[in-house]
Amino acid sequence: MQNIKPEITFESGKEYAVRDVFEKTLKYSNNNFVSILFSGVDRSFINQVYTDLGIYYPKTGGIEQDFVSVKAYAAVFRALYNASYLNQIHSNEILSFMSKSGFKSGIVNGVPNDALVSNKFGERVFYDSKNTQISELHDSGIIYKKDNPYI
Repeated sequence: MQNIKPEITFESGKEYAVRDVFEKTLKYSNNNFVSILFSGVDRSFINQVYTDLGIYYPKTGGIEQDFVSVKAYAAVFRALYNASYLNQIHSNEILSFMSKSGFKSGIVNGVPNDALVSNKFGERVFYDSKNTQISELHDSGIIYKKDNPYI
């Protein structure tokens, strides 16, 4: 069971503008909104975007795992920061959405108040071989430290 619950949830039957879905997904770290976006997109297009950005799901025992490496996440943030995959307007908009997260218990908690943070957090919940629930908090982003931003 997930410990960190999204502040905003998807309402079945309600229509959402694509921009609003992106904003809610990033601002509230609600991956349920991602399923709305992906439902209307050809899977081969999504796979191509993942390939373009260097995102590959690792395999354990031949089974694809449902997580992304730190290296892959850093590549996504670099592409957004440098506007090297999307144009500058769209890259900046995505980073702006991520900078409005209400989650203050991760990266943001250790950064001075005057530094802007564009981050995406999430919780990975899985069970080990003894059926014990394991929860991991993942929080990645760009810290806009004065004159020295870093991932």
